[in-house]
Amino acid sequence: MRSNYGTALARSGRHSDARAQWQETLRIDPFRHQTHAQLGELEMELGDAKAARDHLRAAAAGDPTSLAIRNNLAWLLATSADVEVRDPATALALAEPLRAEAPDDPGVLDTLAAARAAAGDFDAAEQVARRAAELADRRGNAESARRMRARAERYRSGRPLLEGGAHEAPRAQPPSDSSVGKSRRIYSDVP
Repeated sequence: MRSNYGTALARSGRHSDARAQWQETLRIDPFRHQTHAQLGELEMELGDAKAARDHLRAAAAGDPTSLAIRNNLAWLLATSADVEVRDPATALALAEPLRAEAPDDPGVLDTLAAARAAAGDFDAAEQVARRAAELADRRGNAESARRMRARAERYRSGRPLLEGGAHEAPRAQPPSDSSVGKSRRIYSDVP
């Protein structure tokens, strides 16, 4: 019940209240991986990379098959400006298998490109980012494609993507009871 209320609060922009509801949900049941995922997404958007990492790791441990949770975690580890959170090797280790699971998903490829750039493989990062942009264009998401092409140019110039607060990347549709709505999740046509 608290988790659903947290979802409604987050959808209405009341992030502090949503956080409190989800934290109480986890106090009662610390193994609710979906609530950890929701809190991780919220913390990513609010710029608390350490809290986001901790919640996304807990979510991934609770649901190791979730492509979306693993993609979010890989994105955070690849793009965080916080040196205590940024972990290019782990980001790449998470992102590479995602490509095999969803080879035509622009969001997954966007994450892989960010992870490759974080690891210093800028040529591969640029190629993957351009492929992600092409796929986003095919799906009719011109804004996502534009951002992906801009990131490809960034990688071409030898610069990884670093994020400190709110994410610049297009976010996909959250799981059914997620509330943040701008997660780094796998691609969807939802702007």
